[in-house]
Amino acid sequence: MDEILSNIDVRVEEIVPEQMNVNLLFTYCGQLLPNKLDYYYWNGFRNTRLYEAKDGRGTANFDDMLPTRDFPLYIEVAYTREAENYDSELNMVMNALGEMSFKNKNKTVSMKIQKLAAKEPVVSFELKPETITDKHAVLITDKDSMLSIMSRVEEVLLSGKIEGISDCFTPDGYDMFLTLLSYGKVNLVRKPEYRFLKDGNQTLCKSIPVQFRFTTANNKDFVEDLCFRFTPELKISSVAFTLTRQTENDILRDDKNWDESSKLLLINFLENYQTAYALKRYDYLESIFSDSALIIVGTQLKRTAVSKDMENFVKDNILYEQKSKAEFMESLRRSFKSKNYINLRFEDINMMKKSGQEIYGVQLKQNYYSNNYNDVGYLTLLVDLSEELPVIHVRVWNKNKNEYLSAKTIITRPYGYQLGEW
Repeated sequence: MDEILSNIDVRVEEIVPEQMNVNLLFTYCGQLLPNKLDYYYWNGFRNTRLYEAKDGRGTANFDDMLPTRDFPLYIEVAYTREAENYDSELNMVMNALGEMSFKNKNKTVSMKIQKLAAKEPVVSFELKPETITDKHAVLITDKDSMLSIMSRVEEVLLSGKIEGISDCFTPDGYDMFLTLLSYGKVNLVRKPEYRFLKDGNQTLCKSIPVQFRFTTANNKDFVEDLCFRFTPELKISSVAFTLTRQTENDILRDDKNWDESSKLLLINFLENYQTAYALKRYDYLESIFSDSALIIVGTQLKRTAVSKDMENFVKDNILYEQKSKAEFMESLRRSFKSKNYINLRFEDINMMKKSGQEIYGVQLKQNYYSNNYNDVGYLTLLVDLSEELPVIHVRVWNKNKNEYLSAKTIITRPYGYQLGEW
């Protein structure tokens, strides 16, 4: 572990005095980190709350004065503060053992701006001209119009003033944008570098990097990239948090014999799914689950005794329950009400497409974080993407990666599961 940490470097990419922000690059062996990384730092008065870097980029906020010299930053490895939040017994054990000693988690960040020596390898297919087909090309005139609209969106994110922007959106898109602006305090992290991609009747605009900050205790700050979807009439119809670069690349570079539109379809679905949790879009989630969906959920339990009747359903201190759609949605409604925010992060994906159909089996690692509950596990989904709205037929969560719940298995045996069977 310490050797891995020794190869992680943190440097300043940009200093934004008007926001008292320092934009950071996190690299491993000279390349941007492909997934997430949690860290905190000394702000001149105290150690900060946890921050999360995404795709090798994060921020450091200094509310009163930017540092004039190097400042210390610490990569989170113990998560002792999270243990305090939801498991008193685990917290007692960790206090008794003491904090794990990894000297290389401690970094010194120079305030000298240091760009990467060379651009990282281009791995996303939409950036490779030789792999983009004609159907993904966007007319320059459309790009200019969309850039003008995105410039207005940037102004809103910088100023916090929403007036005069509604004409850029469809009604549903505007509602989503307003909800997003209430998801913590929103800051534009850096000047966006836009990519436009034609996907059927819509055009994807990726992406605006923003930071979400939360003011209440036990919260965590996130950096997210926002994808804006344009209609043919050049109205923004929806907004979504993008997948991590690594997860997107895993889908786009997969050597399965899928056409590009199918891969984009799956990316859009996963982006919409994780965004629906973040924005607590209960009605949308209710609309995409089949009434007869097989739903198995897992909940991380505090370390308490389990009755004999429940032994078959509790493994590794996880309670597994099969729920009807109505039960699942009611549980989700209560969860949304009890949380200040929810943030999902997907990685380690495997997937399969049913031959000749837009039906997908997906298994991926889900990092779930909120102010009062956190877990990491593997989510398996069977989803039909043939219509405008997706239809989820199977949704199973398991603590550990399991071949029995792989994408291949869920495609070939979609309803053959029994609770506790794995």
